[in-house]
Amino acid sequence: MTASADTDFDQRQRVFRRLRLRNRFVTVLRLALPLLGALVLALLCGQIYLTSLTRQYGVSRITIDRGSIAVDSPKYAGVMGDGSSYSMTSASAKAALTDMNVIDLTDAKVNFTKADGTQMNAVAAAASMQTTDQLIFVPGLANVSDSTGTRGTLND
Repeated sequence: MTASADTDFDQRQRVFRRLRLRNRFVTVLRLALPLLGALVLALLCGQIYLTSLTRQYGVSRITIDRGSIAVDSPKYAGVMGDGSSYSMTSASAKAALTDMNVIDLTDAKVNFTKADGTQMNAVAAAASMQTTDQLIFVPGLANVSDSTGTRGTLND
């Protein structure tokens, strides 16, 4: 009978040790996860604020869904090495959280100004921007025009 009582006692001690370890882990997670979430939110807000100061990037409203992030009225601008500048505006932009390198745009407008002052504009109902290569793809029709009077429609 004593061997059985010792075995039961040892098993209970092991179970209680594991439960104490699990409870400590849960306590750490209860504190760490909200703090990590607040830190990520603060960093995101800080990044949006700092980039809005440079006037090269802007947003109106951000919506985060379970599988995607949507931005109303995004603006993106930059200057290339040869002095040419570009700007992109859109009614809205949406990117899947699993692939943030591809941004789907609605009512996209792109303005490209060469260093000599020649401007080219493109307007499309839908477009997709690949952020890694800074390319914009238009799967349908795009109306293009430039400051020299050339006008046209591009498909795909």
